[in-house]
Amino acid sequence: MNLSLLEPISTSSLTWYVLVETLEQGQIAAWVAQFPESKVTAESQEAAIAALKTLLNKHMAAIKVMPLQLSFQNSEDPWFQLCGILKDDVSFAQWSDRFWTQKQESIEDDEIISVEESLRVM
Repeated sequence: MNLSLLEPISTSSLTWYVLVETLEQGQIAAWVAQFPESKVTAESQEAAIAALKTLLNKHMAAIKVMPLQLSFQNSEDPWFQLCGILKDDVSFAQWSDRFWTQKQESIEDDEIISVEESLRVM
């Protein structure tokens, strides 16, 4: 995996999604999910959000926002390595035949079930 930092983003504003909670004591807690340490409490929602804005402005004054680009060398799904692993296994074929025979016997005589339907029945 290759990591590369791009140029810092020069923004004058960022949008944050604020979590607001009413506490048992009647106070309001507000925080940004990305910064759990930013939690503030106040007597009202407006006061909590104002305190949170002040805290975030102070915090963001010392922070650069930089995009991080990730590139992966191996994009093949590791489960694909298992595809076809049992295709020449005689014992698996025998087990599979017995399984489907038993499955068909457990279904009503006039009903034929497909593989997809049997997986929904299981």
